[in-house]
Amino acid sequence: MKKFVYATNLTCFTLEIIVDSRSQQPVSFSCENDDEVPSCNPARPAIEIFGTLAVPVAIEHSLKAIRQGFDAGLEPYLSEEGTSGSYILKNSIGTPEEEDQEENLQSIAVWKPIDEEPFAPNNPRGMQAPFGSETCRPGVKSGESSLREVLAFLLDHEGFAGVPPTALVEVSHPSLKSDPMSENSVVSEEFRNLISGLLSFKRQQPITKNSNMLSSKSPDCSPKSINSTKSSPSTEDISQELMQMETKNIQKTGSLQLFVTSEGPIENFSPDLFSADEIHKIAVLDVRLLNLDRNACNILV
Repeated sequence: MKKFVYATNLTCFTLEIIVDSRSQQPVSFSCENDDEVPSCNPARPAIEIFGTLAVPVAIEHSLKAIRQGFDAGLEPYLSEEGTSGSYILKNSIGTPEEEDQEENLQSIAVWKPIDEEPFAPNNPRGMQAPFGSETCRPGVKSGESSLREVLAFLLDHEGFAGVPPTALVEVSHPSLKSDPMSENSVVSEEFRNLISGLLSFKRQQPITKNSNMLSSKSPDCSPKSINSTKSSPSTEDISQELMQMETKNIQKTGSLQLFVTSEGPIENFSPDLFSADEIHKIAVLDVRLLNLDRNACNILV
């Protein structure tokens, strides 16, 4: 017998296959999850900064509070308004007995995963389409909004226009929809190249090679021993286990913006309550960003 480890581009699990030296057929295989890495354990929620870009101290503090909320059993809460998947991430400020009471929950940040943007593949509002599709605003493609939010904060030097601290983060939580992306989830190869560093794309073809492998279904990922009276695990068996593990271990990337308490949208107030200078600050930022979505509903007071 000889053993080899299938090399994947995922770091969360290892596929080990035992092959008969004489027949060159697999006799057993196993998948093992790396539970020591928090983000690799599907039962253990996690949130981390995406990439190496420096983030404000306020963002770092918010991540600690969100992790405490995850540890307390709090789930990302899908907001009732909006066209994208916008989740309120909270922390409990009460005793363990009071964690389920709304008044003891503190909103920490708003998180918007890239794959749940309007006209993105996993949008929860019934607006699904491949990445790179046209959205409600001409010129803005699905898959770009989260990046634009982060860029808005980076370009708002010294808080000139009042953009709350924003950063790209990765979140894994059992309550989140985590269907892996495929080539059919993107309108073009060019757009896929643009976002491939932010998302995981599932393999399209099963593991190939060795036409001598016989077909037999092995549904779970626990180690299996195959005796002479049973079929050897097939290419499809192993590929299926890989895809199942990939689905469990997906991390969703999106923009995280600190939650800001407000009195409501600016449309609920008289215009003469605001100075022209403050409104002009927002207008200047919109011109710099080529923002096409400014309206009376998305300026909060």
